[in-house]
Amino acid sequence: MTPAEREDYLFQRAKSGDRIAKMLLMDLMWPKIRRRLSMRIPHSLRSIIEPDDFFSVTALAVWQVLPRFVRRGPDAIERFMSTIALCRLRDKLRRLRHEHLRVPISETATEHGDDAAFSSLLTRVLERGSTPSRILGWNEAIDRLRAAFKELSPTEQLVLWLHYCDQLSLREVGRQINLPATPVRRLHDQALEQLRRDVGPRSKYLSSII
Repeated sequence: MTPAEREDYLFQRAKSGDRIAKMLLMDLMWPKIRRRLSMRIPHSLRSIIEPDDFFSVTALAVWQVLPRFVRRGPDAIERFMSTIALCRLRDKLRRLRHEHLRVPISETATEHGDDAAFSSLLTRVLERGSTPSRILGWNEAIDRLRAAFKELSPTEQLVLWLHYCDQLSLREVGRQINLPATPVRRLHDQALEQLRRDVGPRSKYLSSII
């Protein structure tokens, strides 16, 4: 039996209600689904979210709608299951976003020491040409940025964190926190301006050797 034939056989058995076939089909498809989930989990949340966390909830949701599912195309089953798993991931991320709106990100960001995210943000705060190789007081600048970041509102922290750490566009950030693009851009710009005032001019940190 070829892999495609095995998949089709398990699908037909699972659709008819065979519980063993359901689990075997899920086990067969899960490696591909796990890879899709791994690519969608934001870097900053990978320490608390793992793809395998969604195996059970995905399986339960799949079994509920499988009897009504109509297979169209060779990869239809994988796409069908992956869509359900990704929806569960989006639900999880949405809940975490709302929690972050109530708990300032600075509390978790500084605790976990996400230097990569703060380095990315610092280069934007200090503007063009501000790379670690050209900044003498990089560690001092990072420390000042962390302190200034704590003074931002929780929503401002969230916008910057999603944009610079999770690398979402501002439009995507807006969808995550249920705000239109224009207010998100305004929050982003005013937060950056506040950080620039608190951190100080880039001439304070930049090397004089160009």
